[in-house]
Amino acid sequence: MLDILHGLNDCIKAGKIRYCGLSDDTPWGIGEYVRLSEKYDLPRMVSIQNEFNLIHAKDSPYLLESCVLNDVAYLPWSPLGGGVLSGKYRNGQIPAGSRWSVKQRNGQFRNTPMTHKAIEGYHAVAERHGLSLAQMSLAWVYQTEGVTSTIIGASSLEQLKENIDASHLTLSKEVLDDINAVFRQYPVPF
Repeated sequence: MLDILHGLNDCIKAGKIRYCGLSDDTPWGIGEYVRLSEKYDLPRMVSIQNEFNLIHAKDSPYLLESCVLNDVAYLPWSPLGGGVLSGKYRNGQIPAGSRWSVKQRNGQFRNTPMTHKAIEGYHAVAERHGLSLAQMSLAWVYQTEGVTSTIIGASSLEQLKENIDASHLTLSKEVLDDINAVFRQYPVPF
């Protein structure tokens, strides 16, 4: 870690980068980078990007708490779980050109019976409250305390608009309670 910080310091001094952040790290990793930065007067990690969504919420609460306490921006990637929280894989559908239509890990490890049950539960909540599954899922991420922003992966203008519109939604306590009921049933579906 210290070697990494020294290398990043060299890059900053050379004008190649301005800031540095982490990806797929842990609360311990955040704390250790912050400690080393302070001890040796080296660049400080300003952000972390980890996967975070309704079907992969392992960063809550500990990593999120670590981010808040250490003033590190939390930027979740895959807030729609590789597209599964858009609803496009419901009922066994695998649209042409989608991630799951290509053999790769994103569809393979998420494509489980429990994931599909969780998606059906979340879809029912979204429908009951007049929301799209994607917008509800994104709004849930945006409203999670400690989330700074998200890294979305829209592949069309229509998806991008829906994703941006979700940033303006505020989910009611009733919607959040319904989401939490499904989450308690399927906390780790894959």
